[in-house]
Amino acid sequence: MDREAKHELIHKVFETRAYWSPLPFVVRRGREKLGKLFAELGFTSGAEIGVSRGDFSARLCLENPELRMHCVDAWQRYGGHTQENQDKRYEIAKKKLAPYGAKIIRESSFDALQHFTNGQLDFVYIDGGHNFDTVCLDLILWARKVKRGGIIALHDFHMTGDVAAAVEAYVRGHRVEMWFKTLEVHPTVFWVH
Repeated sequence: MDREAKHELIHKVFETRAYWSPLPFVVRRGREKLGKLFAELGFTSGAEIGVSRGDFSARLCLENPELRMHCVDAWQRYGGHTQENQDKRYEIAKKKLAPYGAKIIRESSFDALQHFTNGQLDFVYIDGGHNFDTVCLDLILWARKVKRGGIIALHDFHMTGDVAAAVEAYVRGHRVEMWFKTLEVHPTVFWVH
């Protein structure tokens, strides 16, 4: 399926009415539609970076039974989250993702890169660190692991803040011609690689 056909499918799955807009193109549905999109695209290998309790990874697996999901998170203390709290989240994620055969990688985003070859993944969903430098590095390094024609997605895109600034710099620098933003409180942005 070529890039234009993938864009058409995105509009269909996210039930958009218009096919033009200032970028990012705002789609009316939330990130929960990504699982359906990935299934319709025939995607069978993906990674979520920043898994927490595993809710979103489980949803992607539920929508796409053929998906081989890689769940990357260090589950380490940060900000107001204690190590005890993170260990509990890790145990919850393991239980939640076990029925789907998801591969859990308890490492930092950057350490986990060694487990993947360039072009191995159909998609990556980045929801890890939210400061400018971390988002930039995650985008640059994880995009290499996604095959051409795959999807790169990031959570927590807001019109202000480090995530938005990093994404906008990346799409401008990499000349991403069409990218999408979900219509929700904590939007996701995504594009065809």
